[in-house]
Amino acid sequence: MKKQFPLILIGFICILNQAYSQELFNNKTFMWSKGPLVKEISFSNGQFSYKYTNYDENPIKVEEMNNITYHIVDIEGISFISFENERWLFLRSSDFLVLYNKDSNEPFFFGALDVRDAIGTEGFYRDENLYDVSSSLSENINGKKINYGANNLYDLDLNKPWVEGVNGYGVGEVITINNIAFTNLQIYIYLSNGFVSFDKPRLYKDNSRVKKIKITDIDTNYSEVIDLSDTPQFQKIIIPKGIGSNQLKIEILDVYHGIKYDDTCINILGIVGVGYN
Repeated sequence: MKKQFPLILIGFICILNQAYSQELFNNKTFMWSKGPLVKEISFSNGQFSYKYTNYDENPIKVEEMNNITYHIVDIEGISFISFENERWLFLRSSDFLVLYNKDSNEPFFFGALDVRDAIGTEGFYRDENLYDVSSSLSENINGKKINYGANNLYDLDLNKPWVEGVNGYGVGEVITINNIAFTNLQIYIYLSNGFVSFDKPRLYKDNSRVKKIKITDIDTNYSEVIDLSDTPQFQKIIIPKGIGSNQLKIEILDVYHGIKYDDTCINILGIVGVGYN
C-alpha cells in the first residue's frame, strides 16, 4: 500500500448483542437457485438452518444443517456468523445475503430475500467494460504484481477491492459506470466499503474507506451527494427512474482515514437493474 503510518494496531473481537443478531436475521429466509441447484438458509430465534438440494441427481441429493445456534461476532469491523467451531463472514443488504467460509475467497452463498429475485442469482451485473476508473493501485507483494483495478468492483471475491492509485486519500477520484440503459431500468447500486478479508480483518480499518460520494448522470446533469456509513455491509443506493444517460459518475468527496494506509478501497460496487413500465 502507498503509505504506512507508525502506529501500533491492537486487534479485538467483539460479540454483538442478541438483539442486533435478531434485527439482522431473525425470521428471514434467503434463497439461491440455478437450474436444479437450490440453496436456502433460514434464521429464527438465534438459530439457523441451511439446506442444499441438487434435483439433478438420482436420488435427489440433500445436505442439511438444522437448528444451529449462532451469534454475530465483529472482528475489527468485519462481521461473522459464529457457530460451533466455525464462522462465516457475511455481507448483508436489505435484499441479499452473501456468505464466505475459510476455504475460499469466493462466496459459497449469494441469496435473495424474495424468492422471485433468487432465480438464477449469481451475483451482480458483470461486464468487463462496466467500469472505468480515474486511477487504480498496483503493487508488488513477494515478487507478484497485484492490480486493484476497475473489474474488482463487480467481483464478489474477498481480498480484491478496487483501490485508487493517487497520492493521498483519493478525494476527487472518479468511477464511471458504463453500458447500462438507465432509461429502461430502475437501477440499484450496492456498495460494500473498504478492504474485506476473512483471514486479515484488520485490513478493513488499516485502509481508508469512502465516506461521501457524488453521483452524477452525464447526460442530464442530475447529481446527488450521498453520505456512506463506515461499514463493509452493503449500502443500497436507489437511482431515480428516468435518468437518461448510459453513464453515471461516482466521485469520492471524503473518506474515513485508515489507521495505517491512505489507500481508499471499495470492496464491491454491485449493480442491479429492474425493468419497469
